[in-house]
Amino acid sequence: MQRHRTEHKMGTQGFNTDPRDETKNVTIFENYMKERVYISSDNKMDGTYSDAEYNNDSSIVKRGVSGIGIEDIDIFYSIPNVNGNNNVIRWQEGLGPQLTATIKIGHYEDYTALYTEIIDKLNSNPLSNGTYTYEDSDLPSISLKSTISFVFLECNFINNGGSLHGLYYTDFDILEYKSVPYLLSTSYIDIVISDILNGQIAQSSYGKQQLFNTTQHLARIIVDLNGQPIQHIKKSYEIINYIPFRHRDIKNINIMLLDENNNILWSSVVSHDGKDYELKYLKYFMTLNTVF
Repeated sequence: MQRHRTEHKMGTQGFNTDPRDETKNVTIFENYMKERVYISSDNKMDGTYSDAEYNNDSSIVKRGVSGIGIEDIDIFYSIPNVNGNNNVIRWQEGLGPQLTATIKIGHYEDYTALYTEIIDKLNSNPLSNGTYTYEDSDLPSISLKSTISFVFLECNFINNGGSLHGLYYTDFDILEYKSVPYLLSTSYIDIVISDILNGQIAQSSYGKQQLFNTTQHLARIIVDLNGQPIQHIKKSYEIINYIPFRHRDIKNINIMLLDENNNILWSSVVSHDGKDYELKYLKYFMTLNTVF
């Protein structure tokens, strides 16, 4: 049904009908060409599986493409929830020295295993004057307690541990921290393809096309391990969010997978005969959809 903007906002009384003020429903039919780009992390030329470089001498994205979006992605995710991005603790008791502890990297399936490891490492520091314990009488929250007041200092354990243990900074020494552990190293994954987003087109208020740099993600994938160390995450988009794209050939792209703290997902290597090999804690298959 044809409607007027004024009628929609104010009702049918008190205004003069003007044909220039009419709005109509418009159906747009697709009439453009599409082409898919298939990417596997196993085909990376350099970098880690979380920060990978890809190359195709002919082109990965062809000249003439005006929009790019993710059609679907499969991620095999097995990054331990305690890893090199969140396992170093720094804290201070009163006016004492800075204390440091390192939690063992691994997948902790329940809060008991995680907090047992945390307090063991806190109590193992020879310079500590406190005794640390935890209490779980008020689940799902856990209380981390000490016999001496203390405060967490700047460290990746707190910076990147919100979804893991929920512990936090304070501006003063306290005897007890109460938090809710979700046992996740990150609650979502952001996919960033800088070579595409750096060519994103912005429309100014005067209609002139302008280029600008951006670090916005191309897609966001929710992580829900449900206590499992390995997860197969599948995401398909029925309605693809196309990023406007400046017409040019792209032969090299970099794909980064970021955690909720905007850090590249942790990776690890093993060495054999002096050569390093990355462990496949993460691998993915991605389909980009391009329109001309």
